[in-house]
Amino acid sequence: MLQRMRDGIQGWIAWIIIIAIIASLCLLGVNYYLHGQSGNSNAVAQVDDTVITQQQLTNAYNRARSQQVDLPANSAAEQQLRHDVLQKLVDQALTQNIAQANGFSISREQVDNLIAQIPAFQTNGQFSSDRFAAILSQLNYTPPQFMDEMRSGMLINQLEGGLAISSFALPSEIAGTIQMVKQTRDFSYTQIPVTQYLKKVTVTTDQAQQYYVAHQNDFLTPEKVQVNYLMLTGANVAAGIKPSAADLQQFYQTNISNYSQPAQWKIAHIVIRVDGNDPKAIAKELETIETAIKAGADFGSLAKKYSDDPLSARQGGVLPWVSAGTLPQAVQAAVMNLKVGEVSAPVKNATEDSYEIIKLLDLKKPTVTPFAQVKTAVQQAYIQQQTQQQLANAAQQLQDLTFQNPDSLQAAAQALNLKVQTSDWLLRNTPPTQGVFSNTNLFQAAFSDQLRSGTNSDVLYPDQTTAIVLRVKDYQAAQPIPFAQVQAKITQLLTEQASAQQAQAFADRLVKALQDGQTLAQLTAAYGVKWSGVSKADRHSQKVNSLILQTAFNVPRPAKGAISATNVTLPTQQIAVIAVTAVYDNSSKIAPLPAEQKIYQTQLQNYYSQFAQTELLNYYRRQADVKIYQQQMQADS
Repeated sequence: MLQRMRDGIQGWIAWIIIIAIIASLCLLGVNYYLHGQSGNSNAVAQVDDTVITQQQLTNAYNRARSQQVDLPANSAAEQQLRHDVLQKLVDQALTQNIAQANGFSISREQVDNLIAQIPAFQTNGQFSSDRFAAILSQLNYTPPQFMDEMRSGMLINQLEGGLAISSFALPSEIAGTIQMVKQTRDFSYTQIPVTQYLKKVTVTTDQAQQYYVAHQNDFLTPEKVQVNYLMLTGANVAAGIKPSAADLQQFYQTNISNYSQPAQWKIAHIVIRVDGNDPKAIAKELETIETAIKAGADFGSLAKKYSDDPLSARQGGVLPWVSAGTLPQAVQAAVMNLKVGEVSAPVKNATEDSYEIIKLLDLKKPTVTPFAQVKTAVQQAYIQQQTQQQLANAAQQLQDLTFQNPDSLQAAAQALNLKVQTSDWLLRNTPPTQGVFSNTNLFQAAFSDQLRSGTNSDVLYPDQTTAIVLRVKDYQAAQPIPFAQVQAKITQLLTEQASAQQAQAFADRLVKALQDGQTLAQLTAAYGVKWSGVSKADRHSQKVNSLILQTAFNVPRPAKGAISATNVTLPTQQIAVIAVTAVYDNSSKIAPLPAEQKIYQTQLQNYYSQFAQTELLNYYRRQADVKIYQQQMQADS
């Protein structure tokens, strides 16, 4: 799951989530805001007894899709992304099952305690439900979904951490790795320019013609379309809205709660969780606490001693300021009946399966901001509301008129006083970088089958304040480009291909000759090849092309007196032939420093840990009963 989050999000929110996955949420104070249900959907996959639902796949896909804005709609790439997301969900479920089968678990207390270290969900050092909800909303999560994923992530991290700390590297392996890394080599190389064979190649008209016929789809004019469109914008609608003073006063009174501060309470609580514990023991513990409170004991000290809510217990049971609607019903009822300084009897919190003893520390009475102080904000809110309503009504009228008159935009244009606008020619796979059709959804819609059938499009919404209907004005399908226009291009392509083949054949001949025992001098005499020699080069040498250097260290160690050879194609239209003549291990005289050994040890252990994780997952993947329900997948897409 951590990898999915890393792949799906960027920036400061990514850091929030990565930290949160590691740290997770607690249910102290926070649990008041986590009462929703994540919901059930039809299964798209099942891993043993673990079901992956359509809703889970949709949510995960939407998060991944939102990060790939250039991915064409209804494309093969989009379907591949959906498949990849499902595979990650399957692997996540499989890894979680592995962890549970091997005795790994995450307790509620672990989740509770770790939330205290996450500043991302806090305001002024205290948990903020608004901040929490806003961040999750941006990530398309509900709190229960997020909680489930974090618990799963912590469990998977526990398994991966166990594999990591159990991985080790032997001293001989560390020494061998250091020796290999510090190895140096003697080698020579020659570079064969592909261009030197260009003049030796002749491409006939028949050959070019055959290539043209075989690769007809490579020589097409681009499909293109020109569309007419009607566009409704929020800005145009807003410009015509002129509220009177009476309108604003009425809006203010109707929405008075938006300009009011509701009553708020500062409370402390002592939580005694039920969790299947003996009811008699719970009753006795509650009685002990009540007796101590009546005897004048400090509430904060009692919270630190008895409360099952670790985060608030450290603060003497104190919670952030809360307001009506944010507390469980029974808790809110108890708080509303308290005066400042009073302590409630134990309250049954059915939502969290616990009892709570609550002390009211402070109270803020509700206040209303006078109209004069918020007049500008009221006017903006009024215009925004009216704009949304009028735009929605106009968009519905636009939809109705263009549907009732599918072969024209004129009726809608006249009724709504809109101008029929015309796009430039749009080329398939080449969206414009500016203007209306730089929007990916609009650009894709312009090439849709619906428009090519001669009817109007549905109303499209490139953003929240714009509605557009499209209609094809002119369309030109992709057409074959005449052979005469591309013959020179094809001839050049075939010439370059043939030249590369001849260069590769010569390089292969040199390699075989070296492997058969011929010397560099003999090849120079036979073919006029010029060799560049490199002596005792290490893996980080700056004296030679990096690809040549890498290839020289990838060939096998040559036998004494022999040459180990290979060739590699360079990005500069050259083929390099590399001949390794000697390998030096440099293993005896200078012992590596302890710090250096530690670095290599850590790198090896990380490699072994990752290898173990992969192999363990592959093993259980072979053993697990994994079902993919393709029919539900298609329904989800």
